[in-house]
Amino acid sequence: LNELHFNYFNVSVQAKGFKLFEENDDKVFAGFRELLVDFQPWNLLHGEYAFSQILIDSAYVSVVKSNQGFNFDSLIPQDTTSVADTLETNSDLKFLIENIQLINGRVDFYDATVNNRMIFDNLSLTLPQIAWNKEESKAGVNFKLGEDGEVHVAAQMNQANNEYLIDFRT
Repeated sequence: LNELHFNYFNVSVQAKGFKLFEENDDKVFAGFRELLVDFQPWNLLHGEYAFSQILIDSAYVSVVKSNQGFNFDSLIPQDTTSVADTLETNSDLKFLIENIQLINGRVDFYDATVNNRMIFDNLSLTLPQIAWNKEESKAGVNFKLGEDGEVHVAAQMNQANNEYLIDFRT
């Protein structure tokens, strides 16, 4: 990690130049140029976790599959505890996350068992809002396919009234 900044006035965190190395420390498994998270602490007064922005710039991951497994296997703990044993449910959970952006991402997947490589380059994704307050939830995603393709999906759900609205455009 090259830089880490806390802005106490805006309640934000900014990290720059993060690299996560494989177990042998010679190859980068994942990383990003910049991560920015803006937290809205005033929403805690009415029991809601809220973020006004989450930005990930130039995130990348390099996955290699071989006969021995994946290059990230050493990052997964060999714990026998199941996820269900460790989770506590909270039916009063409320959250709001706005302006989620992944800019210029890259995924490199190499399957050494069949000598096949797939590279997904210049991945960008925008999620305008994800929200949950026990009665209503909202989500949306915008992304590009190739040079000219654009996809927009927005969903609003009101569980109390059984109303669902989906807006899908290409």
